[in-house]
Amino acid sequence: MGGTLDIKGFFEHITYEHLKSVLDQNVSLLKNHGYILSDDDFLFIKKICFIGDHLVMGSVVSPSISNVIMFNFDQCIIEDIEKSNMRYTRYADDIYISSKTHISNSVLAEVISELSKMGFEINRDKTSFFSILSRPLITGVLIRQDREISLGLSYRKMIKGLVYKKLRYGEGDSRKILGYLSYLRFMEPITYNRILLKYSYFGNVLKLLKKDIIKEV
Repeated sequence: MGGTLDIKGFFEHITYEHLKSVLDQNVSLLKNHGYILSDDDFLFIKKICFIGDHLVMGSVVSPSISNVIMFNFDQCIIEDIEKSNMRYTRYADDIYISSKTHISNSVLAEVISELSKMGFEINRDKTSFFSILSRPLITGVLIRQDREISLGLSYRKMIKGLVYKKLRYGEGDSRKILGYLSYLRFMEPITYNRILLKYSYFGNVLKLLKKDIIKEV
């Protein structure tokens, strides 16, 4: 069994005050590591990391800051649910709870309660429970019944299409295509090799894509 919950407006609801509170609570720890933050330091952090007093999705610092903010929450949930042999995972605004048995409503209630204390709420439209038989999709990865992972048919077709259009018609961004292929190689090495073999009549697929990037430079 598994459950997935989405935190509504995650980055937009993380404010500078969230970070300031965490830093203030850990002044001694920061000093022990040689960091003594002045008011000017706090102002500088606010200016470069926040826009309109909140984090922005896509900023390079947002994931790190959000993890700092959510650290105590994560630890609290982990300690509680792992006593019941369940597992907790959070990736940015997505929370996943997995269990070999039934997941009770009390678990969901606890997560909602702890999030509420921090000023967050869940997006109920994106909250769901599932079994392994339903082949759940987690952060873009399908979990099959044999507990193997897959990127799914649509993702594989998309990569094949990108590779073919680039090699056949010269359409597309070679950098992005190589990025997709690199991810596919990590997740599904057999599929990766099949695609390279399928389009080998054009030549060495990787060399052709890399050669195209050199031309652009």
